[in-house]
Amino acid sequence: MPQVKVGRHLLDRSLPLRLAAVTGANRGLGHAIVRNLALRYPHSKLNDGNLFRIYMTARDVRRGIEARNGLAGDKDLRKIDALHENDKGFLEPQYLPLDLQSFDSISAFVNYLNREHPDGIDILVNNAGIAIETVKGFSLATVDQTLATNYYGTLKMTEELLPIVAKKQGRIVNISSMLGKLQKYPASIAARFREAKDVGEVTELVSEFRNAVAAGDYEEKGWPRSAYAVSKSAVTAISRILGQKSFEEHGVLLNSCCPGYVQTEMTHGRGRKTPDQGARTPLKLAIEDIDQTSGKFWEHEEVSTW
Repeated sequence: MPQVKVGRHLLDRSLPLRLAAVTGANRGLGHAIVRNLALRYPHSKLNDGNLFRIYMTARDVRRGIEARNGLAGDKDLRKIDALHENDKGFLEPQYLPLDLQSFDSISAFVNYLNREHPDGIDILVNNAGIAIETVKGFSLATVDQTLATNYYGTLKMTEELLPIVAKKQGRIVNISSMLGKLQKYPASIAARFREAKDVGEVTELVSEFRNAVAAGDYEEKGWPRSAYAVSKSAVTAISRILGQKSFEEHGVLLNSCCPGYVQTEMTHGRGRKTPDQGARTPLKLAIEDIDQTSGKFWEHEEVSTW
């Protein structure tokens, strides 16, 4: 079978694919995670002689395809002949449509992976998310849209793909935020997030916030004026709960992390980190040695307080 030398490794195309999925991969942090996964793969423990396919997802088909095709011009990837073409390279980036606000879209994505890869995938990075309140204002409509994408969509992806990742005893990385830290809440709400025993308790908190916004008494009840912050508190909470369970039952390492304040469209270019710098902690959780740590919140490439 054809083989190709990449770094220290001889890649054998007769071996099963190594597989990753990165959501929201058409720009910014998600795109940086994809390219850095590709750059690190040849010298990682994940590489035992396999080709590496990364599914790049995005809502917008045109932008998703353009992002995938744009990897061919990446100078760093070209230096190592990463792209698999003309019997060379190890990287197979592919675009798949995915909209986290649509459970039908999530189901179609999950069904595709189950059909095409019955032996599972190695890595899932739940990066897709929105931050629209600075543009559209704080309202019940923006709260519903933010929670639908950032919390309910991420939760659905995590729960649906966990059995697929478990087949490879792989890893799941949920992108959260320092804005989801609990010091902004009254002690009673913070304790409920921190001590939640199951996902249902976290979803109940999210519903209480949404209903308080609808009733107009969210401030009196101690909720912040930010659906983005609440959504990320909830993502960190479910990652703790599911991360502990996933490792105990399936050997899957599931963690959440804050990439930092990154220069992206979401931050209107005001971040202090480049996308490549922001990708460092997600990449560590996805592909590097983390000593079987699961269910933790990370920032600056180390476990952090929440």
